[in-house]
Amino acid sequence: CEGKEIGIRDRPRTTTGHKRHIYAKDIRCLEFSGKQEDWSEWSFSYKRAVRAQSIPAFDLLEAYEKSAMPLWVQDPERDELAAELYDILAMLCKGEAILMIKAEEEFNGVKVWCKMFQRYNPRTLGRMVKMLGGVTAPPRVTKMGEIESAISKWEQKARVLEREFDQKFHDALKMAIVINMVPNDIQEFVYGSMEKDSTYDAIVTKIK
Repeated sequence: CEGKEIGIRDRPRTTTGHKRHIYAKDIRCLEFSGKQEDWSEWSFSYKRAVRAQSIPAFDLLEAYEKSAMPLWVQDPERDELAAELYDILAMLCKGEAILMIKAEEEFNGVKVWCKMFQRYNPRTLGRMVKMLGGVTAPPRVTKMGEIESAISKWEQKARVLEREFDQKFHDALKMAIVINMVPNDIQEFVYGSMEKDSTYDAIVTKIK
């Protein structure tokens, strides 16, 4: 997904007259057909694209996504955001996923997102163990230009694991995992420059 911030004057008006917070033409995502194996990457890309245009919309998704039946508090701006998110989801989904969207009678994109989140994020032991494996043993990065992106993706996976399964990683473990991801010459540099009170953020800065 790719999105860019645009000025408020550039945003098209809806049929109700308000200026859009999210400009659909600036969100470029592959369609989501409802396949479980595609959800993690697609949902991450979708939320990043939403956040690039509207942090309040992103915050709404984050706040409500754990609730299968969210108690929706009526608010004009919140209702507008929810309606825009519904339109975006309808544009990007097909197959089984679009059936979930069509079933939402209030055209509330936040409520749809909650149902999708529950459907594609089952809290099973098998899924937790699989996610733990991906976080604790990520693939090695061989190209310098891919290090920053790889670390960002790893951090996202770690946050999902913590949020959904309450699996937290202390700084020392996080440092060990991330250092092990990078090429050997960078590893040696980081090991040689580590101090007693080094933090994870400080180590990541050195690596990047």
